[in-house]
Amino acid sequence: GATSARQPSDSITLTFILLISLILISYLSISVNRKVVRVKLCRAENSVFGTNAGFWTVNTGSDSVLGICREAENKRLLAYFNFSENEQTVFPGGTKSAKDLLSGDEVCADSLQLKPYGFIWLLLKSF
Repeated sequence: GATSARQPSDSITLTFILLISLILISYLSISVNRKVVRVKLCRAENSVFGTNAGFWTVNTGSDSVLGICREAENKRLLAYFNFSENEQTVFPGGTKSAKDLLSGDEVCADSLQLKPYGFIWLLLKSF
């Protein structure tokens, strides 16, 4: 019977694929770790995440989105959590200006898009 010998190019291709896979896994791990660190820093830096903060739910108009408002020391946070596999739109009525705590971006919008299973923390500028 005929036997096929392994070609040197097969080993090089396999090595290349493994190397690219390791690089991708490392990148994703670093990216996730950075996001976790950012979330922890946001929580540590803002009194609205403290145990003494008042909080209540906010009507989002969607069964897939949980809205929570937290308030402490003259600061107010609106948090929206999308528990759906679909993008969702929320309408934070009366929100004049806010800061997205995770991205640092200023937000001034009548509506916000939440990615599937995504969330946003908005620190209100005035209320």
